[in-house]
Amino acid sequence: MTIINNNLMKKFIIILIVFFCLFSGPKPLVQAQTNQRVLFISSYSESFETVPEQIAGIHEALDPQNILLDIEYMDTKRFDTQENIHNFFTSLQYKLDHTEPYDAIIVGDDRALDFAMTYQKELFAELPILFLGINDINRAEEAARNSYITGIVESVPIKENIELALKFNSNVNRVLGLVESSITGMGEKDQFYGAVGFYPSLHFEDVNISEHTQEEMAGILQEVKDDTIVLFIGSMYRDRAGVDLSIDEAAAFISANTHVPVYRPTIGGVGQGSLGG
Repeated sequence: MTIINNNLMKKFIIILIVFFCLFSGPKPLVQAQTNQRVLFISSYSESFETVPEQIAGIHEALDPQNILLDIEYMDTKRFDTQENIHNFFTSLQYKLDHTEPYDAIIVGDDRALDFAMTYQKELFAELPILFLGINDINRAEEAARNSYITGIVESVPIKENIELALKFNSNVNRVLGLVESSITGMGEKDQFYGAVGFYPSLHFEDVNISEHTQEEMAGILQEVKDDTIVLFIGSMYRDRAGVDLSIDEAAAFISANTHVPVYRPTIGGVGQGSLGG
């Protein structure tokens, strides 16, 4: 398992997948036989900010080896429910039962890794599984203890963004993380609090977007004082009332409701009122 900053993600996806396809598992993909097949399971859909980059990196790795890539989308940004997971399982099980077997599985982001671990025996028995874009480091470490699973953990540059903020305002004593309740968001929250030890003079706290309406969030943001660094960490924005904003829309909303700079340590939102990246 490898931990990597998301700015290097595409390049490292290519390198790791090439290695994975050439040498991984009990049945390496590059053999005398042809028509090797890989399935990529995305936690989201192609409209999610990071997914096209993931797919491009996978194609760059697989296409020169003439390996066929199929893609299935869990679409959990819009439908993060057990009913959706069950329906996805049923649909995928049907497809796997009625198509040529795959030689390897790639899973993108936290929900897809969780799905692969939960249903490994039923759907992916003895298949090598590569994960990428994972924010929940503890879950990734658990997965990597399985001899068939390895991959990439996405390191959120919390410390780097705090350092950037301190260059503009050294008179701060509070860091406010805007987080959300998805499985990816909880991993990002853990990484946020992982930076506490580097800044003993700063008080870290979070506000969970998923637990408030937009009006409530606007009120919270408008109360933020100049002594606070605001980090918009969440990978999505769905509020308590079910209002769903894109990352760019969310960044613009957050920036419009606070008079202090907002820093964005993950993909999306930079240039829409947020700094960092």
